[in-house]
Amino acid sequence: MPTPSPPLWEIEPHTKAKHAILSEYLKAWFQILGRNNLKVGFIDGFGGPGRYLHGEPGSPLIALDIAIKSGISSKILFQFVEENKERFQYLKNEIAELKFPPSFEISIKNESFANILSSILDYLERNSFTPSPIFAFIDPFGFKDVPFSLIQRLLSFERCEVFINFMVDSINRWLEHPEDGIRSHIYALLGSDDTHSIIHSENRVISLRNMYEDRLRGVAKFVLPFEMKNKQDRTQFFLFFASNHRLGHIKMKEAMWRIDENGDFSFSDASHRKQSIFRDFDLEQKIRSLQSDILQKFGGCTCVPSRTIQQYVEDETIFLRKHMIKALKIAEEENKIFVRPTTSDGKTRRKNSFSENTLVDFC
Repeated sequence: MPTPSPPLWEIEPHTKAKHAILSEYLKAWFQILGRNNLKVGFIDGFGGPGRYLHGEPGSPLIALDIAIKSGISSKILFQFVEENKERFQYLKNEIAELKFPPSFEISIKNESFANILSSILDYLERNSFTPSPIFAFIDPFGFKDVPFSLIQRLLSFERCEVFINFMVDSINRWLEHPEDGIRSHIYALLGSDDTHSIIHSENRVISLRNMYEDRLRGVAKFVLPFEMKNKQDRTQFFLFFASNHRLGHIKMKEAMWRIDENGDFSFSDASHRKQSIFRDFDLEQKIRSLQSDILQKFGGCTCVPSRTIQQYVEDETIFLRKHMIKALKIAEEENKIFVRPTTSDGKTRRKNSFSENTLVDFC
């Protein structure tokens, strides 16, 4: 996607989907982190003008609105960054029109995101500070100004999370550009200049996605990709969430499932009104696949508490607890598992239920 030249532009369906995922997650993030911390931070690395052509709110206004409605008393530090001067001024004016609680501290910078994030990290590292929880939404138009070295430094702080737009279509098109300067931005984004295997792979888009996912998994315990396609049904970018917290991982999965109820974690502008047409498998088949994974993981084990199975499902698959319950119910009906009548805390199991203390024997 080229950088828009006018300060305001039309919002596209995939952008609405992206904002919907962001919104769903922030509703949980502000509530959970705000209740348990005196201070939290939100960074929007490429804030844009604040609104789209027909008045739809951009990510800075979405985040501020959700934070206001959360009603939390914790101090919230907002850092909005927009390098383009005209868009920066629009954003500044939009935010100036809003009213905020005294607990909000808002900074708007007309500067490079990499410079701002580098300054924040330098300050934290120089003073040996452990920062309050930080959520960074990093949504560039291309591949410039998002070096992986900074993402790695940010994620080295355990309570920091990132939600990154990885512009794979642009990267793929410019990957072999003759200018060293352009390729250097790609190398910085990937954290490596070893792109030979990608260039010669059968599917460069998938290879790029896998490479970036592997890089993130090297610095974060949990990583989730969500695919976005354009009006030609061609992959345009992946949204990557990276976190070191189980609860954040679960809440982001819940947000992604709300946008794609079939569990493909994909959205297409070409088919967003009839997504199922472009799906390879329906949800029932996916539940069957999850069941197979569970049976393989715990095959031969006895007295396995449901909470142990749930942790596996939530940490190592795209599925949620509700999907685990469906998979286990089917397995019980088909005699693939035996569910003990007494739970681990000595209570009688309620029929068809899978509480955290339910005990399962795997055949």
